Amino acid sequence: MNHRVKLTLVVLAVAAAVVWLLLPNNKARIAAEKTRRSLRAEGFKVDLSEFDLSMPAELGTNNETLMYAGTRRETYFRFAALT
Repeated sequence: MNHRVKLTLVVLAVAAAVVWLLLPNNKARIAAEKTRRSLRAEGFKVDLSEFDLSMPAELGTNNETLMYAGTRRETYFRFAALT
């Protein structure tokens, strides 16, 4: 065989292998979609947009109080160490 024909066959074989490796497995995708639909039908939340990720106002107030207490404690112990 000619070198050009061999090179062409090798390039085609490598291209075919790359395409085969990069194509997604449709069986797994179909199974995942089926599971997702069945979970949604049973009432489960399956999308991130379905969750309420907002922070309640009380939680923000509690966080500010804890941060202030931690800062005061650190300042107190630093001052107590100097005296």
